[in-house]
Amino acid sequence: MKRFAIFVVILAFLTVPVLSGCQNKQMQQENENLKKQVETLKADKGKLDAQVKDLTGKVDGLTKENADLKAKAEKAAKPAAKKAPAKAPAKKK
Repeated sequence: MKRFAIFVVILAFLTVPVLSGCQNKQMQQENENLKKQVETLKADKGKLDAQVKDLTGKVDGLTKENADLKAKAEKAAKPAAKKAPAKAPAKKK
């Protein structure tokens, strides 16, 4: 019985590293897959950042153009309002 217990302990010490080594290989493979995904996401983020910068510039330009057009519209509306016919003076009795 004592020999059997020693045999089981020795067998356990020999098999545990082998089993954990298999798990390490699986973890390494998962880690590499995750690293590839992270690199892909970083590349996508870079592209999206460039698009955001481009679109922000376009928005700024359009906002400025919109403000200019509003100012021109207000200037055009003011002279038109001044040209409205004045009321005729009231007749005295």
